[in-house]
Amino acid sequence: TERISGTLANTLEIEGLRIDSPDWEVSIRTTSLSFQPFYLLLGNVVMKEVAFHEIVFIDKHPEAKKPIDMTWPQIPPSLTWLKGWIGEVRIDGLMYRSGTTEPILVEGLRTAVDWQAGTLVLRNLTAQSSLGSLEGFIMAGFSRPSLTGNLNITLTNTLLDQDSFMFSAK
Repeated sequence: TERISGTLANTLEIEGLRIDSPDWEVSIRTTSLSFQPFYLLLGNVVMKEVAFHEIVFIDKHPEAKKPIDMTWPQIPPSLTWLKGWIGEVRIDGLMYRSGTTEPILVEGLRTAVDWQAGTLVLRNLTAQSSLGSLEGFIMAGFSRPSLTGNLNITLTNTLLDQDSFMFSAK
């Protein structure tokens, strides 16, 4: 980390954040967290905005072909009481690189986030990337496994003679 400024009571900015592990490396040029601490008195964790600028995610082991673990994640029952929301999560510029393949570039991603009783909701989800764009919502339960959502995807290049897809899950 190069620089941290601000306060937890308002807006905290972190420049040059870097996280390394044996399997991946993440660097984030700027992270901005805008808290709303008053809601803690009401038992809610609330943030006005979480913004990331220029994220680089490097997968250090792309050649490892482990089977995908399809087990739905669950949270401990003690965390189901947690409630909160983020007015807007914003990512401006994300690059994912895995081995020698072309990097995947995401120009922007926006969503509002709600968390209540072990359920995560991504509302007003939009993303634009080198592959295309998407919009919609996702709701996922982590105390009782569930997945609901609607996503509209528009591709930059056609796939199977289609340039747009709609996914719905219930």
